Amino acid sequence: MSSPIYVIHCFEPIFNKLLTDFLNKKFDLYYTDIVPGAGTCCGYSNFCKSKGNNPYNSIIENFIENIMLNINLAMSLNDFKDIYLINHQNCKVMKTFLAENYNQKKEIEINSEILEYAINYLSNKFPNHTIHAGLIDINGTIANYYSYTKVWHIVHRGFGKDKKGLWYHS
Repeated sequence: MSSPIYVIHCFEPIFNKLLTDFLNKKFDLYYTDIVPGAGTCCGYSNFCKSKGNNPYNSIIENFIENIMLNINLAMSLNDFKDIYLINHQNCKVMKTFLAENYNQKKEIEINSEILEYAINYLSNKFPNHTIHAGLIDINGTIANYYSYTKVWHIVHRGFGKDKKGLWYHS
């Protein structure tokens, strides 16, 4: 049996079924940490600093504390080496805290940047772990973001057919 993976994703209910489909097909064992904003929380502070904005937000800080607590608790129970952040299309937390008006292209661009900060943040906190980052669209299609090449790569095709999906293909 393989080592579990630790997955951090948002609590938006519409994406739970779509994400579970992917996780059950891809991994034998996984922890899920459901946190509003998911990777947005881990990258928020540095993203705001890069834009010249105030990086402190007490709500985001509470979310990060919970993520750290949960990861450390899971590590005490089971040995895992991979942490997977999964953001989702149309994230209300991201829109609320970052106050960005964006289209699909801008949404991918913002997720690229914020997930890059999140990867760096978690890599510093957990240097012996591999940090993965992905973005699920409204169809359940997931693309992973590779910060070293700054490229998105589709790793799972969802079952939805909505043309508004970030990774929609006909």
